[in-house]
Amino acid sequence: IIWNHRWEFDKNPELFFSALERVDRGGGRFRLALLGENFQKVPKAFIAARRRFAHAIQRYGYLPSREEYLSWLRRGGIVISTADQENFGISVVEAVRHGCFPLLPRKLSYPELIPEELHEDVLFGDLEELVEKLSRLLEDLRRGQPRVLEKIERLALSMNRFSWANLIERYDGEL
Repeated sequence: IIWNHRWEFDKNPELFFSALERVDRGGGRFRLALLGENFQKVPKAFIAARRRFAHAIQRYGYLPSREEYLSWLRRGGIVISTADQENFGISVVEAVRHGCFPLLPRKLSYPELIPEELHEDVLFGDLEELVEKLSRLLEDLRRGQPRVLEKIERLALSMNRFSWANLIERYDGEL
């Protein structure tokens, strides 16, 4: 599971860690990479999570190298956002382009990023739905379910529309 968002309060890390807590207590197994940058004070949720999920954390903290960051995204299987504020969602787009299955709030910019036919698989409305979808997804990935792997590929391809190589000519034309 990848967290590659800013370590700020508007990203609602409390909801993220609450979901992980429930999945962990329910016997769900996962590894965790807490990436992302912090510009001010580290939210208490991250400090507590470092102790609580020490058994699962593979990486904790910002990666200064873009190549190392992309390597972690490619190693990930799931990216979760619990944001209360989001203008676009570039961290989600990057993770999905590199093979992570997203679980995202059914609000903000996220429904616009995800193909409509995958909204039911990807978007959640509350903590209960996030826990349910995350538990099921972890099990499906553990089993290598072809339908999930096909959806990951479809999602990754759909994010290509946001790649710089695909947008540069359009931007040049607009500017």
